[in-house]
Amino acid sequence: MENNTLAINRTTGTNLEMTGAFVLRYGLVLILFWIGGLKFTEYEAKRIEPLAANSPFLAWAYHLLGLQKFSALLGVSEILFGILIALRPAFPKAL
Repeated sequence: MENNTLAINRTTGTNLEMTGAFVLRYGLVLILFWIGGLKFTEYEAKRIEPLAANSPFLAWAYHLLGLQKFSALLGVSEILFGILIALRPAFPKAL
C-alpha cells in the first residue's frame, strides 16, 4: 500500500512539475511577444529613447539607426528570443 502511495505522489509531482514548466515557458514567450510587438509603436519608441541615448552599450546603435529603427530592432530581437524559447522543447539539441 505504501509503495502505491509513493508512486502516485511521484507521478503527481512530475505532472505538476511539467505543468509548471509549461506555464512558465509559454508565459515568458507571451510576454516577450507582447513587449517586442510594442517596440514597433511610436509610443514605446519614445519611452525607450532616454535609455537608448544614454546607454554606453546602446547609444551607438541609437545614433546610427535613429529612434524608430532602433526600437524596431529591439522588438525583432525580443520576438526572436521568444520564438527560440518556444521552440526549445521541440529541438533541444539544435537550440
